Amino acid sequence: MKKNSTTNNTIYNFGFVPSATKPNMSLHKATWNELVELFETPLESDDKLKATGFIGCLMSQAYRKNDNAVQREFFYLDVDEEVSIEAVEADLKEYTYLLYTTFSHTPQKPKFRVILPLTTPLSFEQWNLRKDSMQKKFSYADAASFVYCQYMITPVVSTKNKSSYVFKTNNGKLFDALEFSEKVIVKNQFNVTLAPESNDELVLGLLRYLPAEKLNHNERYKLLGCMKAVGIDANTATQLIMATGSNHTIQYWLTEYNRLNKAFYGAGRLYSIAQVQLYKSEQKQLVSVSAKKERSFYDQVYNLESEQYLGDVIDSIEFGYLNLLIADCGTGKNFSTSRRPTNWVVSPLRIIVQQNVTSANEGNIEFVDVKLDIVEENKLNIDDGRALATWNQLSTVLEKHKAGDDLSSLKNITLWVDESHGLYMDLYKEKTLNVVYDIVKLKLFKNIVFMSGTSAADDYHVKFDKVIRVQKKNTPKYTTKVITNDLLSYTAAAIEESQADGIVVLWNNVDQIKKLEQLITKKLLRITSNDKDELRDQADQRYLKTAEKLPNGYDGIIGTYSIVEGMNIKNVVDMVEVFVVGDECVERIEQVSNRYRKAQQVFVQHIVSPVQPDLEYSILSRKDVVSRAETQKNALNIVLQSAPTKEAQYMLAKKLQHTLYDVKFICDAYSLVRIASDDFDVNYVGIDNQISNSKARYDSLNFESYKQHLGILNHIVSLKFAKAYKFTKEEQEFIDEAVEAENAKALARSLEAAIVCIQNDTVEDVLEEIKYKASEQVLVGMLYQVLKAKHYISMTDLINMLITNNFNNVETDIKRITYENQVYSFLQTNINLGDRLYNDSNKLVLAESIMDIYRKHPALKSTDIDLDKVAKYENGVITSKSATAILKRYIQLSEQKVTKVNKKNVRYSEVLARTLSGYVLAKQQSRDQKDLKLAVDKIKAKKSQSEK
Repeated sequence: MKKNSTTNNTIYNFGFVPSATKPNMSLHKATWNELVELFETPLESDDKLKATGFIGCLMSQAYRKNDNAVQREFFYLDVDEEVSIEAVEADLKEYTYLLYTTFSHTPQKPKFRVILPLTTPLSFEQWNLRKDSMQKKFSYADAASFVYCQYMITPVVSTKNKSSYVFKTNNGKLFDALEFSEKVIVKNQFNVTLAPESNDELVLGLLRYLPAEKLNHNERYKLLGCMKAVGIDANTATQLIMATGSNHTIQYWLTEYNRLNKAFYGAGRLYSIAQVQLYKSEQKQLVSVSAKKERSFYDQVYNLESEQYLGDVIDSIEFGYLNLLIADCGTGKNFSTSRRPTNWVVSPLRIIVQQNVTSANEGNIEFVDVKLDIVEENKLNIDDGRALATWNQLSTVLEKHKAGDDLSSLKNITLWVDESHGLYMDLYKEKTLNVVYDIVKLKLFKNIVFMSGTSAADDYHVKFDKVIRVQKKNTPKYTTKVITNDLLSYTAAAIEESQADGIVVLWNNVDQIKKLEQLITKKLLRITSNDKDELRDQADQRYLKTAEKLPNGYDGIIGTYSIVEGMNIKNVVDMVEVFVVGDECVERIEQVSNRYRKAQQVFVQHIVSPVQPDLEYSILSRKDVVSRAETQKNALNIVLQSAPTKEAQYMLAKKLQHTLYDVKFICDAYSLVRIASDDFDVNYVGIDNQISNSKARYDSLNFESYKQHLGILNHIVSLKFAKAYKFTKEEQEFIDEAVEAENAKALARSLEAAIVCIQNDTVEDVLEEIKYKASEQVLVGMLYQVLKAKHYISMTDLINMLITNNFNNVETDIKRITYENQVYSFLQTNINLGDRLYNDSNKLVLAESIMDIYRKHPALKSTDIDLDKVAKYENGVITSKSATAILKRYIQLSEQKVTKVNKKNVRYSEVLARTLSGYVLAKQQSRDQKDLKLAVDKIKAKKSQSEK
């Protein structure tokens, strides 16, 4: 180990956290040599989590999060990519550093960390500007090394690898991160308008009222971040802060302004004093610049005049085999394509098909044959030169191809895939989406054209031969992102105050829609996917869908994603106001803002809750996600191939699929793979969906990105902070009760449907059809419970389990059987139904026996949590009350009863069930086994009949 030959007397700031999940810090100052001494001797422990975490930052508060990190004072590298220590030493030989191996290090697979003091501390923004170039230079380091406020576990060794621990230091120059190149960021030019007045519950004008406010230091700091987030320049912001009576100098606040996270929204109670709106200065100039920039992404660009449509230029377009057509709203995509010979147009929703058929058959246009009775029966005719259909009808073409049918006539057909953004946004249609891509691979058609108004080529996993842009000048929409403390209250007030001729409300939460309806007097036609099972407003819905006009008496529509596409309203109106509530992507904001097709002006309010920005969040890399999917696919296939027979592989694959679906609720890994033929394969539509969600999340955390993407879609974007009225407890209870009553009916319908599935043994079939449908998730949850329990309890008990909401207890019983829980086995052997357990005798013996087993088998502590805390003793004997509590964790007991024993009253409980759930658990026949038994019985009966 090289000792430092020169003295570095700089005092460095850093801190330690107890663990990753405990962000409270202890803050320290030390010289470099003092820090080396702290790290030199590792902690000896077989649990690496006992070690503390090191954060090399100056912190404003002793709590680990980016907002509290004032500056980064150390650079560190976490190396575990099988790069040797010697190689990294050679790379860093000119720098001062300390190096130590990690808990899982071995000489064969080296894993280690390097900490280097910085020449100049870096602010959050300075760090982020150089992060990419540093990561590129030190590509062998884990990505976590470049997270601004990342912690690194301090040296810790186990008794097994103590001998292989390595600690080294080197003396050289300090690491200068400022030498690394900055990331180029294109900044929009804009003007800032500070609203001097506001209405009622809206926040007061910042410029007018702020000087009268007396704020504490933390509030000033938050307000400074708030002002920076919306683009107020440093001089203006710091002067306003000084006007609140700050004791600090203006230079201090200028320094703080430069250090602040640029997307800080957390203004706390300052909603009451900050209403800031941001406008783009030159809309025409911005659009022209945007258009020039976009041209490089397209093979062909067409600019339409106000009276022109896609049909006017379509013959000029040079198509390849697979094409992406990005066309603005109002270009007549469906109108033009549905009228052309040798064209098939497939759309995601049946309502779009219906509207296309109505439009295509107008004005003595040649009849287009489309069956619209039931989606499954809506089959495409291979010999039709023109057709309009839904996406899932393409499965018919796939089936005919697999059957070897002659499909040569399709070589004359152009297939138009309408609303193609659904291919990456609507994962609940996963099976159908994969059918579309299977058709693309087969090259059965002359051309295939994906059509969308909001897509980009990199949203899809396929490579397009041609990307075509069709633009049409439209009146811009005015969109305000509203950050408020109460979504429901603010939205209700905003709707009531609206003077618009038409209103559209998108809130993808049926419960919240029902609550909102309790608070507004305006009459909005509710349209959600759940409404297909209700009588509510069905006649008015049908009228809107067929006539494309809102019935008289309604002020607008309200709904979930069901209103985003296909729900066109052709009422002629001057002004429409659109309310989009919750975190929604810019594509959906654009789509829902086009529902009124003949509106002169459209204003959009996108209403969201405050969010803590995360400027370190980045959009997922497609390459990385595909690599993860390949790893998962290979692992699953290894497991699959371990099954000895095809039948066993089939059953195992189904089980793995169910496991993957369960994972959905804690992460999105379930979408990475799918079963194709006999193996697991990479699920590229799932990957597209993950990346789409990642882009949406990035926009929700970064206002500038959000504003830029909506700007491309011809929205003029502003930002507003608003304080909403808070409901009283009584008001909230009234709203909740009304919604609960409506939900009880929906729950009853789902329960009834689940019982029918159990009785007809169609649980798996129905689940496969509906598992990704948002409107059916209550039923989906019930069917998954049945699927897990059906192999252990009877049909009658399954139905009772759903009715009594007893699944959690059933699941606990199943786990105890599956993992051979020793306490469970003991009780099955030593008690029977109807046994009397007396308070002062056999009940205590049983409970003590359970505790004895529990103490002897440490594995039980992970499943039967805190059992030792339940057991209470008096004078060395377990108490009757705690004995009852212990037993009730495993079996069902009656209420206390009294009997006479030797003329004395004695209390006891009877054993009602030997399981926690109350059901008898026994292996149940599967559907395949039942079918096999039925077939065998039929053969036996037939044979017996013939013998007679």
